[in-house]
Amino acid sequence: MLIGASVGAGYIVYSLNTRRLMARYGEELRVYNSGAFTPLVEASPHQHFDYVTRLAAEMISRKGQRAISVMTVGLAIHHINQDGTFSAKGPYFVSWRSSNWQFTGRTHLVKVLRGQGGRGFKPDHSKQRGNIHERGIAVIEYPTTKYYALTIRQFAERQAASRSLIE
Repeated sequence: MLIGASVGAGYIVYSLNTRRLMARYGEELRVYNSGAFTPLVEASPHQHFDYVTRLAAEMISRKGQRAISVMTVGLAIHHINQDGTFSAKGPYFVSWRSSNWQFTGRTHLVKVLRGQGGRGFKPDHSKQRGNIHERGIAVIEYPTTKYYALTIRQFAERQAASRSLIE
């Protein structure tokens, strides 16, 4: 009974905070998100796959190899060659706790092949099992100025951070 009341109270506080943030930043958020990139899904000649043009976060290894994260349960990457194309090998899983791969903060506009209904690709690593939902096809814009849409909380955090830098 006490847990249910706590969950209910938490939901009420969350809802009130969301309303407060929307009243304060709602219009600015709508303007910001109106210019944000929306993923583009196109049919592919492969029966159970779609082409998806989307933004992807770049990662770099300790040795300087670049990659993007691809959609899956967990963390999987697909390497980018020095000429900007995707590696013929890959994608494969990496550990969230690994210090070998770090996000660079750069974003690329990429085209990937994405499986429908849970379909995907086997990892290109002999000791890994599972299903990776995407495989890189092409880097369209390297790095891109396009940006992700934000939630109201992400937008409020950015506004607060920018105000603290000014003060």
